Amino acid sequence: MKYLQTSMVIMVSSLLSMSAISAASVMYESTALAQLLKEEMRRPEYPQEILPNNFTHVIQLLEYGTKTDQPRAYAQLVLRRFSNLLKSAHYVNAHAAQELLKQLPAALEPYITSHRYRSFLGGKAVADFEMLERFNTCVTYHLYKKFSTEYEQFKNDPGTFLDALSVDIMHIAQEEVSIEQLRQTTYRFLEVLLSKMIWSPEEGQETWKTVRTISDQLAGLMEVNAIDSLEDLDDLYRTLVYRFCYFIDLTAPTLDAAFYQTVMGDLKSGGLLLIETEDEDPCIETKAEVLQRTLFSGQARRQAYLKQTTR
Repeated sequence: MKYLQTSMVIMVSSLLSMSAISAASVMYESTALAQLLKEEMRRPEYPQEILPNNFTHVIQLLEYGTKTDQPRAYAQLVLRRFSNLLKSAHYVNAHAAQELLKQLPAALEPYITSHRYRSFLGGKAVADFEMLERFNTCVTYHLYKKFSTEYEQFKNDPGTFLDALSVDIMHIAQEEVSIEQLRQTTYRFLEVLLSKMIWSPEEGQETWKTVRTISDQLAGLMEVNAIDSLEDLDDLYRTLVYRFCYFIDLTAPTLDAAFYQTVMGDLKSGGLLLIETEDEDPCIETKAEVLQRTLFSGQARRQAYLKQTTR
């Protein structure tokens, strides 16, 4: 049964992509806000100086799509375009990323949990199930509903009834595939965002507070099904940890003692979602090990720097 469901989802995915994205592109370009931003976004300064410090346009375009009842392909196009813009950016301001992630779950949720899809689920929450389980629940509920309310029609004209039922099941599969496409685009956008983040060493231990806040915000995306697996969440956490360790490597001598004490203290006390989510892989250092090694190295470099400056 699961093999059949998976095959159907894969088959429907081939019917979506290009046509859905093309239609969304037309709608995207026709919005007044997009027209206003079109020339601004094409300027070289936009991805270099404006976008890394302010992601307001991302949220504005997603919210506009919700207000005008655009399909998921529209949200996918918005995120893909901003993801490509970010690729040319030299950095992303961590505070700007934090503000974006604060608003992103609410901006994406309407595209994931559309009224149409909730009707297939019989009122159950989209995030309550994994992909194939959700698809199976939708089909089962719809079959029960159709046969319980239209059984006489089935007996009188089974061919027409089953043809209509097949179309409904294709729509259910299409809904599931479109959610997965949006989810993957969201994941790629977040990977680019996290891999470019920078912090100010002058903020000291506040930089670590920002990291913890961002890790909680990323987990919030699971609540609206924009991320649907712990593996994907852990991959994003690993990107965040590696980027923060790179920041420590660059600025180790200038970070104060309180910074190192705070981060090491939090690692020892445990309970950090950022650390607790992963399955141990014997071939790869854990995130905690990466952080600890980077902190020990940073502290040693700081001590050496202090000795040199006090001579």
